[in-house]
Amino acid sequence: MAGFLSSAVDITPPGGGIRTVDLSSYVSAETEGVIIRVVNTSTTTAYRYMLRKNGSTDYRYGSLPPEAQCFAFIGVSGDKKIEVEDENVSYLKFYLEGYLESGDYCEFFTNAHDKTPTEVNSWATIDCFSETGGNGFILIFELNADSDYDFGIRRPGSSDERILPGRHVWLLSNSDSEIRCEFYRTSTSQTLHLVGYIAHEYTTGRKNRVSVGINNDWTEVETYGPVPGTTIALLEIAETSGERFDARGTGSSDEFFYRGYHSFAMVEVDSDWLYQLRNEGDVYEIAWFGIRQHIGFKAALSNPGDGESYQGTSITAYPIPEVREGDLVIAVVLKTGIDSMPNFYVEETGGLNWEKLCDLEPSEPWTRPCGAVFWARATGKWLDPAVFTTSNPNNTGMSVIVMDFCPNEQEEMWELDVSPIVSEFEEPPPPYDVEVTDIDPSMNSIRVAGWVSDDDNEWEEQSGWYVVFGPMGEAQFRNTWITRQMSFAGSYNVTGGGW
Repeated sequence: MAGFLSSAVDITPPGGGIRTVDLSSYVSAETEGVIIRVVNTSTTTAYRYMLRKNGSTDYRYGSLPPEAQCFAFIGVSGDKKIEVEDENVSYLKFYLEGYLESGDYCEFFTNAHDKTPTEVNSWATIDCFSETGGNGFILIFELNADSDYDFGIRRPGSSDERILPGRHVWLLSNSDSEIRCEFYRTSTSQTLHLVGYIAHEYTTGRKNRVSVGINNDWTEVETYGPVPGTTIALLEIAETSGERFDARGTGSSDEFFYRGYHSFAMVEVDSDWLYQLRNEGDVYEIAWFGIRQHIGFKAALSNPGDGESYQGTSITAYPIPEVREGDLVIAVVLKTGIDSMPNFYVEETGGLNWEKLCDLEPSEPWTRPCGAVFWARATGKWLDPAVFTTSNPNNTGMSVIVMDFCPNEQEEMWELDVSPIVSEFEEPPPPYDVEVTDIDPSMNSIRVAGWVSDDDNEWEEQSGWYVVFGPMGEAQFRNTWITRQMSFAGSYNVTGGGW
């Protein structure tokens, strides 16, 4: 697991040239990599620096602007050492913030892999499957340049367009299921190297990153949609003209209010999923990670995607990449525009042992969506699509929403604790609240509630519950089939042993 120091430690070595820094007194025996804050305290001059794993032959000597800072993510040797070089030891300072441990959690390469694309002024796909063995959910890069050149990095399929200035900085990007990201550079002087990665099992990320707002004084920020066991939030600092920022854990009193430009950070998250932020420009959450210890939500996926249209007599549920052995997978299958309640059943399992939980039968099937809920316990990664179908032959609007929840431990079994409750409501008066009928489950249980309407409504989170969000951060899953639209929203709450 990861660890943060209560206060950052100045590890700037004296002297000049390449020096070895021993971190063994600050980090654990299992440490694979370290989180280092680099600060240029000069008010007038940019200075160059180099950081690498002890024993590496890498040499990337790039500059940091005056009054600027960045976070570096560096591998350590077996005896917990790194190597440092700086152009001016009086102004360039290196602070140890925390560490990342080994095993399946993360890996840092002794020598980085050159992933510099040939493209300039366009998005290039960066494939990291072979280097990470297919496990690199968060990719860690080192970008090197000696002048302010704009760049951007994002997950494939994202609409993010933050192409902003930076020099010698480390980048973080969540990848897609094929372990790819997209990189945009504006100069052939910019080089990109893959220095390490963080594995799927411990990480949840977003396709589009979430803005956390501008906070000119220290503000406690709640991590947006964390998984249980979250210990670190990953941030993108998107400042365009030298605005200042700082980030720290809630128990820290460190003060590093320097220019961030376009860079990335890791910050400690406490047990209430809070960290502290002070920023004059934009900051975005990329992802969050930690050791998965408790029951909780991991991910959701729908077909069609939110705001898209689909009609048919059967529908495909595509695998959620985050599914692992022991996870609870729930599928809500919906159909609209038919005159009677059909039978819903599994045509192709996709490798999961599905059971029907309940039917969703409205009083007026023609005007209101009907459906069924299925569930399964995953016995490993979910690799193949599942197909759900109905006994109704009409080619009408159809949706499937799949949700993934993790248990306390992989070997624990899921079972139905309280029978589901299905209710039907007329449209409520403003503010259009529809409250779930509560149940009293056992400890170590997860309660899942869903709402479906016969229009393409947007939904908001219920008080005391947590929203089931999709890969784009959406809080609902709308099918905009032209004849009969429908919208689904989900929430969940954990009783004991979880949140």
